[in-house]
Amino acid sequence: MTKQRRWMKSAIAASIEVQVALPWARATRRRPEAMKTKPQQPIRALAAR
Repeated sequence: MTKQRRWMKSAIAASIEVQVALPWARATRRRPEAMKTKPQQPIRALAAR
């Protein structure tokens, strides 16, 4: 019984920690803001004056 409690505590603690989203880890639903891709700005040509 105590082993199960220890295992449960460690499983809960591991699920609370912030996890880095990896491309091959498909189960990650939410990605940290730093890992999200920003929308690309359209490239504008600069005219020589």
